[in-house]
Amino acid sequence: MNWWDVVRDKAMDWHSLQMPEPAIDLDKLTLAQKKDVETARAEAERLLESLGISQSEKDVLLGKTVQQDNTTVYKSLKEEMRKKGLVLEDMNTAVKSFPWLEKYFFKIFDINENALTAYHTKNWNNGVFVHANKGSKFTAPVHTFFLLSEASFAQTPHSIIVAEDDSEVHMVEGCTSPMLSESSLHIGGTEIYVGKNAKVYLTKLQHWPSYVHTRPITFARVEEGGELNLVNIIIGGGKTTVEKPGIHLVGKGARATVREVVLSRKSAYVDIGSNVYHDAEDTHSQVISKSVATDNSKVITRGVIHGLKPGAKGHISCDGMILGDEASSEAYPGLNAALSDVQLSHEASFGRIADKELFYLRTRGFSEEEAVELIVKGFVSPAMVDVPFEFRTEVNKIIELAAKGM
Repeated sequence: MNWWDVVRDKAMDWHSLQMPEPAIDLDKLTLAQKKDVETARAEAERLLESLGISQSEKDVLLGKTVQQDNTTVYKSLKEEMRKKGLVLEDMNTAVKSFPWLEKYFFKIFDINENALTAYHTKNWNNGVFVHANKGSKFTAPVHTFFLLSEASFAQTPHSIIVAEDDSEVHMVEGCTSPMLSESSLHIGGTEIYVGKNAKVYLTKLQHWPSYVHTRPITFARVEEGGELNLVNIIIGGGKTTVEKPGIHLVGKGARATVREVVLSRKSAYVDIGSNVYHDAEDTHSQVISKSVATDNSKVITRGVIHGLKPGAKGHISCDGMILGDEASSEAYPGLNAALSDVQLSHEASFGRIADKELFYLRTRGFSEEEAVELIVKGFVSPAMVDVPFEFRTEVNKIIELAAKGM
């Protein structure tokens, strides 16, 4: 038996484990068979075109890594990047090519924590493996893209990012689906390993239609002097989205910055929140959540910073804006201080746009729609620092539609 199949066998029957709310009937989902690469590439290109992706963006995405359902399509630049110290490989190939990958594979999270983690472990298929050699620097973003194109389908990629000591890597991940993917589930897993004095930047844009459920499973481990910057942008929110990244700062002086932006629409239910564990001395963390709830959607932001070692410093903020009479937001920031020698703080604020703000901008010649746009863009801007231009453009488009009541 292959070592990666041994991992599968460690997963319990998900029927015997607790299903996190809101529950999903996993038995109604199917796992598609792997398609011929050229067929998948042609389908992916048509899907990207139907989703409004420009030709230049398609060339970039299809030249790096695109996973449609559970088939990976790529990759003209793979060999060029490997010569410079960066391995970019689809996971199905990586587990066969790199036996040493076993020491990272499903090592950060409890595979039997609940029904979803067990289901993902048992059924993982493909994903992306990124490995930056010691001392290598890749400041230009490496793009990956996940397309979910089948109805009643579970997309189960498992991705691993490893930044060896003193290395730096920037990842940009997009996730989307056409409207035909009714009642489908994206349940991707991501493990991030940040070595000593290494830096990992991961920007995720999730743009799911209102029929798709998403349950990303993300965990990270940051060594001494390492730095993790995680940006998660959720547009629309799908049908339901629940995401609770777990970040462990295990080396002295390790840092983590998490910025979450949610623009929920229609009847979406979004429940997000990072858990940061200060498992070493003199570690630092910051979690910034900005949410805008429209239509009759609901957003819950929650996260906890655990100060477990001396010198831990952390701050969490959850700010929400509500547009429309039927939308709602809730915030539950949490702090867990196990010692007196820690500095942890939190703040939360939710509300609607104040009439006096609209009045002020109206007196300056802006229409009400333009005023709402300006206020919302200013509201989310602190969480958009260093976000790629194309992602900021996408966010601005959604804000403009929300201001128009669309």
